[in-house]
Amino acid sequence: SLDGTTLAFAVDETGIPPTQRVIYTVPVAGGVPQRLGSGFDEWSRSAPQWLAGGALIYSAQAPDGRSTIFLRRTAEGVEEDLAGAAVPPSADAEPYTAFARPLAGRDGRYFAVEALRSERNGADLLIFDDQGLLVDRLGSQQIRTSSPPPQPTPTQRVAPNQINEATPATPRPTAELVLPAEPRREGPFWSRGLAWNSAGQLLYLSTNCTSPTIQEYQLYRWNGIQRSELLASGQRLGGIGTAAMV
Repeated sequence: SLDGTTLAFAVDETGIPPTQRVIYTVPVAGGVPQRLGSGFDEWSRSAPQWLAGGALIYSAQAPDGRSTIFLRRTAEGVEEDLAGAAVPPSADAEPYTAFARPLAGRDGRYFAVEALRSERNGADLLIFDDQGLLVDRLGSQQIRTSSPPPQPTPTQRVAPNQINEATPATPRPTAELVLPAEPRREGPFWSRGLAWNSAGQLLYLSTNCTSPTIQEYQLYRWNGIQRSELLASGQRLGGIGTAAMV
C-alpha cells in the first residue's frame, strides 16, 4: 500500500486449468492473509496495485477471452467493473474489446490502462483517477470515410426536330460504377504506458503504423489532463522493448 503497511497479491486457488486467481492482502508486520471477495466466478484476477485512499485496482480475465479492470475501494467493499466507463471517444471510433493490466502512479492519484480496439486495430491509452473516472484518452484513433467521387452531370437532351448545325446533339453520359468509400484511420496505431515518475507524470509511447519491421515512434510525457509533451521521435527496426524509470 502507499503507506507501506499492507501487501496485495494474487493466488491461484485451483491449481488446474483454467487458472483462477483471487486477490489477498496481508499486513507487512505479519498476520493472517485476507481474501478479497468470497466464492468463485468467471474472472481470474491479477496484478493488484494500490491507489490513493487505500483502494485497489487489478486486472481480470475470463476463459472466453474477455478482460476488464476491477476497482475495490475497501477490503469489505464491492468490486466495480471499469470497462463500462471506457467508452470510445466518439461514434466514429472503434469500441474496445480488451484491457491490459493497469499501471498506477507512485502517488496513487491516477492509473493508465491499454484498451485494445475491436478487430485488433491497435490500442488507446486510458487515464483514470483514483475514483475510477476516465479523465483522459491518449493516442485515440478516429475512423474517417472518404468523400464519394463526383457524379456525372446530366446534359440537356435536344429534340430531333431541334437539331441543326448550330445545335449539335450531345450524347447522354454513361452510367458509372460508384464504389463505396473506404474507411480511413487517423491517429496513432498503438499507445502504451511505460512508467510514472516521482512527479506524477506518465511516460508513454505511440507508434504510427502496424508494421512489425519498422516502427515510427513518439515518446511523450503526460503532465496532466489534456497536457502531453513530445520528448522524442524516430524510427527503428523491429519491436520496442520494456522501459524502466530510474
